[in-house]
Amino acid sequence: MTTFDRLASRVFDLYERQQYRQALDLLDREGVGHPEQAWHIGYWRVCLLTRLGDAEAALTHLEQLLDQGLWIPVTWLRNDPDLAGLRGHPRFERAVAVCEQRQIEAQRTVVPRRVLLFPEGTVLRPEDTALSQGSGSAPPGRSSVPVLIALHGNAENAARAAGCWRFVASHGWALLVPQSTQVMGPDAYHWDDLDRGAQDVRYHYRSMLDDAAAPGASLDPKRVVLAGFSRGAALALHLALSGVLPARGVIALAPHL
Repeated sequence: MTTFDRLASRVFDLYERQQYRQALDLLDREGVGHPEQAWHIGYWRVCLLTRLGDAEAALTHLEQLLDQGLWIPVTWLRNDPDLAGLRGHPRFERAVAVCEQRQIEAQRTVVPRRVLLFPEGTVLRPEDTALSQGSGSAPPGRSSVPVLIALHGNAENAARAAGCWRFVASHGWALLVPQSTQVMGPDAYHWDDLDRGAQDVRYHYRSMLDDAAAPGASLDPKRVVLAGFSRGAALALHLALSGVLPARGVIALAPHL
């Protein structure tokens, strides 16, 4: 579990106990340590402030998020019961319209991304280095290695998921973490369309095998395990049961079916 996941768990626990002010105080203390999740944390703030009955503060914070170039998924703004008290307010509706335009633009410009690590933890291709802290070329001569394909959950990305799964590289496995091309939030993606998700994963799987065609970078297509969290776990099961990808097994963590 990452430090952000631990923070989220504590915030949700306070929320379930209706301790909204304490949850806000926790975000004030520790939220600044997660700038890559500023849009997510900002969304929680808007929800908590609305629950506390402070619509003015909630709207102001939402507008501040937009001023920073961030945005929130439109489906969340439209459907979350926490925000029922804001819907219909002119300032809220303007904010929703801005978020919708930013989401459309993000979807229009999305490109395939992945993290690909060999057992030594090296990153194989230039586009992968943008999603990883490592860099390097394929590992020198070694026999073929098994592959774990790990799928991120909704509202996550490949880089974050790779941080949770990269330990397998120290156990002799190659790790492929595809990133969905279905945009959910700022640098956050989802797999709600399983067929489109299957196309994304197949693309990265085939590209991985092409990458590994270099001498000494042999991957074993007969030893592939699919893994995923939440909606990524649902896609892993879909890929395996449909035969879209050859898989010796599936690791499904809290699958969202």
